[in-house]
Amino acid sequence: MHALDIINIVVIAIYLVIIAKRSHMAVLTKWLMLGHLMAAFALYFGGSMSIFGDQIKYFKAANHFRETLDLISMTEGFAGMMLAVFPIPAYPSHLSVALVNTVLFALTFWFLRRAGVMYGLPKWIYLFYPSVALYMALGLREGLIFVSMFLSVYYLINMRLVFAFAAAAPLVFIKPQNFLMLGMAGFLWTMIVPSVKLYVRVLMGAVAAVALLYMGQWFSVDKVEYYRWAMYVEDHGDPEAYQKLDGYADLLRVGIPDGLYFMLKPLPWEAEKPIQIVQSIENMVIGVMALIAFLRNWTLKLPNRPGVLLNFMLGVSMVIYGLVVYNYGTAARYRFHFIAVFLVYSYHLHYLATWGRPSLHFLAHSGQLPLLGQHVLASAAFSNAQSQANTSSASAGPTGQTAPSAS
Repeated sequence: MHALDIINIVVIAIYLVIIAKRSHMAVLTKWLMLGHLMAAFALYFGGSMSIFGDQIKYFKAANHFRETLDLISMTEGFAGMMLAVFPIPAYPSHLSVALVNTVLFALTFWFLRRAGVMYGLPKWIYLFYPSVALYMALGLREGLIFVSMFLSVYYLINMRLVFAFAAAAPLVFIKPQNFLMLGMAGFLWTMIVPSVKLYVRVLMGAVAAVALLYMGQWFSVDKVEYYRWAMYVEDHGDPEAYQKLDGYADLLRVGIPDGLYFMLKPLPWEAEKPIQIVQSIENMVIGVMALIAFLRNWTLKLPNRPGVLLNFMLGVSMVIYGLVVYNYGTAARYRFHFIAVFLVYSYHLHYLATWGRPSLHFLAHSGQLPLLGQHVLASAAFSNAQSQANTSSASAGPTGQTAPSAS
């Protein structure tokens, strides 16, 4: 371990203590956060560089930007630039990147707790999701992607489109396919849900048109087929068993079953290594929870039906990645952002729709539950009042007096 890594550990520990105090973490939550931090050390001393060789790219890109104010390359360069502005002394190794990811994870928790999201099941999904802990601790760009996706979807659900686009903007440079998938989901959502306002539809349509103009080739059949074949060969697939895409109809015909498999692989009988066995068990649990949330989201009676947005996001991402990703580890790394966002917000919306968390009422009345919670609770209260008014008017006699009850 480099001496600067030790200094970074002290700095990161101070940040985490401040976040824990400011977010009023419970004792168990603090221990789970400590577990995420310990995972970074365990993987570092356990030789995680042998798992992902590209870990070296990001701390070197951060150092390069601090020294020259220049980008090494597009993807790694922008990720390095974002890491470089984070207030720690230096990036001597990928351990420091993993420590920064832990702080970003904790900061996102703090933000979502203040937003009234981190209560009940959403909180435990966030803290206990094994793939989140693993890939955040490996010292990759995953922390940056994670924060960007959680914030952009939060603001999109709240119809704060400027903030949503600002939060999603880093994805254009560090994970453009994720940006496009979120954009596709948002566009489908605004076009299908009748209650979405016209200006939102126009704005989302304009953004979708610009995105397709400049980045639409990413989703052309030829481009998907190119990456699909390349990743199939890289994973030592049998060329004779390869199923080629012949047109856009195949994107759905092949993509839907591949997307379901992408979400669940490796299946129990396919797991050979210890980490694959753990991922297989994780996938079974996550798969059941996602199925319940997916079905429930269609029926949630909330303003603008944000559950439909989450379903589109999950469906689009699983289908597209399912078409091109064959390796089990790559699949876990690519899907965990989408699944974590989907599950946390879906089950939060379920709580809001059913008034299932008394703490949400307290937060709303105390002013700590911004936008989504207050809007949904106010809408539900208005609906209840309107329903009661209709019932009263229906039971009133011709003189306007309420008819006596049957009892």
